[in-house]
Amino acid sequence: MSLSENYLEVKERIASSAAKTGRRADDITLVAVSKTVGAGRMTELFNLGHRIFGESRLDEVVEKKPLLPEGMEFHMIGHLQSRKAKDAIGLFGLIQSVDSLKLAGEIDKRSFSAGVKQEILLEVNTSGEESKFGFSHDELDGCFESILSLKNIMVSGLMTMAPLSGNPEDVRPVFGRTREYFEKLCGIFPMKYLSMGMSQDYEVAIQEGANMVRIGTAIFK
Repeated sequence: MSLSENYLEVKERIASSAAKTGRRADDITLVAVSKTVGAGRMTELFNLGHRIFGESRLDEVVEKKPLLPEGMEFHMIGHLQSRKAKDAIGLFGLIQSVDSLKLAGEIDKRSFSAGVKQEILLEVNTSGEESKFGFSHDELDGCFESILSLKNIMVSGLMTMAPLSGNPEDVRPVFGRTREYFEKLCGIFPMKYLSMGMSQDYEVAIQEGANMVRIGTAIFK
């Protein structure tokens, strides 16, 4: 299948999954994960009307950006080291992978210096896997108010990564618990994005409440 056919199929599946929860396709934000994808294929997707791309490495974005058309929005979806926070400010419209109070504070400080307010998501490790980054729910409960007090960032939601599984139904409980936790935190501070679901499980994630999905392989395969 061509890139356009892959993209159309993903969009149709998003619409179908959204409909099962009484939502429209437009209620779901699709982030096309373009890490390791060349500028040519990214431009091809851009020409199909897509605008939001997810990247995991700062250096890769810096290298590819001069080769890409204006109007692309980049999201940081990979682990971001505190020492590299200054380089992420202004490059990414949304940093989805803020996984510690220290990193949030560094982004806040660097955003102040740059004269901007950086939009972020807080990454939660709902599954408890040691191999994954992110706050445990208890950890975030303990510092959520402190993060909200930072003046130069905007906390717009949560992000999670589910365990890899050959059966998407296996990870449905992880998505369900993350949605419940998101709703709990929204009672303290209203947030708009719940980013969960990737190529192998995005349909289940949407059914469980995701309104942002990060899809790479299913589009660029």
